[in-house]
Amino acid sequence: MNKNTKRKRKKLNIYERKDNRWEGRYIKYYIQNKPQYGYVYGKTYAEAKDKLTNIKHNTDTENDIITDSNVTLYDMADEWLKSIKIKVKQSSYIKYYYTVKNHIKDSRISNYTMNNLKPLVITDYTNETINKGKLSMNTIRYNLLVLGMILKYYKGNYDKGFDINIIYPKEEKKPIEILTDNEIMALEKYLINDVTPEKIGILLALYTGLRLGELCALTLDDINLQDGYVSITKTLQRVKDFENIDGAKTKLIIETPKSETSIRQIPLPDFILPLLQAFYNKCYVEGKKIYLLTGAEKAIDPRTYQNHFKKYLKDCSIKSKNFHVLRHTFATRCINSGCDIKSVSEMLGHSSIKITLELYVHPDFESKKANINKVLPLAVIAINEELPIAI
Repeated sequence: MNKNTKRKRKKLNIYERKDNRWEGRYIKYYIQNKPQYGYVYGKTYAEAKDKLTNIKHNTDTENDIITDSNVTLYDMADEWLKSIKIKVKQSSYIKYYYTVKNHIKDSRISNYTMNNLKPLVITDYTNETINKGKLSMNTIRYNLLVLGMILKYYKGNYDKGFDINIIYPKEEKKPIEILTDNEIMALEKYLINDVTPEKIGILLALYTGLRLGELCALTLDDINLQDGYVSITKTLQRVKDFENIDGAKTKLIIETPKSETSIRQIPLPDFILPLLQAFYNKCYVEGKKIYLLTGAEKAIDPRTYQNHFKKYLKDCSIKSKNFHVLRHTFATRCINSGCDIKSVSEMLGHSSIKITLELYVHPDFESKKANINKVLPLAVIAINEELPIAI
């Protein structure tokens, strides 16, 4: 690269990226006197420069918002990722990043310009993805959800007349798996015998419905033994290393739960309080953050704890199951025991009662039969009283 090219690059705010493409930055508009930037991309410096020049000619001077529609979905996906990077949780951003990288930018529609991205194009792309049979329906739905967020960003910042209504394929609903009564009894006997911090955690999940990440993030300070409840304010998970996002390295992070309703207090059953009290007396150190599942200042990896759980199931001669079966079992037992749906929903941290109803309220045939017989057959009774024969 010669000196003149370097000088132009600096002046026009054009830089070479790690993927060997060129990126140009420009001011789209201002919010409270702070510039809001847009980006263009090219395979060469000259291409990026031309795009920046064209942008200036296509600026809506009245609103000071760019209305250029020749940008590709590939480039718009990159810009959208940059726009949300500081707005969403680290774990969410990494999930969005890999969805964009592996399923949107890597698709044939990524080369479409935004003005040529029509509903039929999205529908064909969806059908092609389904027909390949490589992704689950729920993964396809999530990919389309992310695509929809990119399109919404484009509409809000570039073309307010742009509108595509994405048609989502039908959601796959797999039957919820729960532990049987015999399996619960076997597991409980195993956990209470020779109690360890790891075993207390399994018992706690079985009677509170905690998610795996929520349980791994619990410290002794989160447990109020006097009033008998546990506070859920954080979750622990393993994610791709944010500073090495294109590499294979991962790290453990602790964040707030995935939604506001996931921050909650869950009452503890009376029988578990003495077990927690004994553990508390043994491990608590004032001024130190002691994790429940380790009894130390270091948390346990959720994947490691999942393996502990599967070992316990094997020891109890129970078929291997995902850790989430404890949450499903807790919710189902609460509802079958007559707990009100609102209470169950709040203990689970659901954002609405509708989610709880759709997931867990599915009466079996015997329950339906018992309910139908509660409806008194008045007309039949009246006829039966008048006739000498039974109907």
